[in-house]
Amino acid sequence: MSSTEDESALISNAVAGDSAALEMLLFRCRKRLLAYVQAHFPAELVDFLEPQDVLQDIWLKAIRAISDFRSDGADPVYRWVVTIARNVILDQVKHARAAKRKSTRVPTKRTDGNASIIGLLEEMAVYHRTPSKSAASHELIAALDSAIERLPGDQARALRLRHLEGLEIGEIARRMKRTEGSVSMLCNRALKSLRWEMRSVSLYR
Repeated sequence: MSSTEDESALISNAVAGDSAALEMLLFRCRKRLLAYVQAHFPAELVDFLEPQDVLQDIWLKAIRAISDFRSDGADPVYRWVVTIARNVILDQVKHARAAKRKSTRVPTKRTDGNASIIGLLEEMAVYHRTPSKSAASHELIAALDSAIERLPGDQARALRLRHLEGLEIGEIARRMKRTEGSVSMLCNRALKSLRWEMRSVSLYR
């Protein structure tokens, strides 16, 4: 089977809901896409985002949109994800500019990388409210849920209450009968541990 035939088969399987085929397609263009994001990364986003954060947003949008993918012309998968990348970057720029217009403080750069894993948790929260029919989305959420289950009990509970149920730190502290400082520490430790757990998912390496 030629490389073109191989890609066509992967595309057909991915559109049909095969998450392994979609992961393979995205993995093949990961380096080129990251290079594109880095080359087109606006200076106004540097203070609160990293290219890797944008890349994960692109993957999530690709997972949600794969059923609408149309294979036209040469190098269709890369051209498709680049289009998604442009839209993601534009959305982030609009968000940054809106925050400045409202005179709200733009968050400082997340050097611990928690922005990316928080984005996945937000996706998980949305998925639980309105489950996606995408097999790829289902497998991603299953992997994330399994990673949370492997966290120490108090960390997992604090993480779920904060990022999946959207409770404030004070309410979590009341429920868990802990101080707010203790809850914040649990959440931070949980996020750090979860980042390492999710590195085993090849799509997000």
